[in-house]
Amino acid sequence: GLYISKKIVESHGGKIWMESDGKNKGASFYFALPTVK
Repeated sequence: GLYISKKIVESHGGKIWMESDGKNKGASFYFALPTVK
């Protein structure tokens, strides 16, 4: 899941990352893609 998501996002020039408040606090995953001008 995350591996293929990372490859897809990066192939479109974007980035993917995760943030967590600590152990056993869960995590949020984010991605950003460049916009077309």
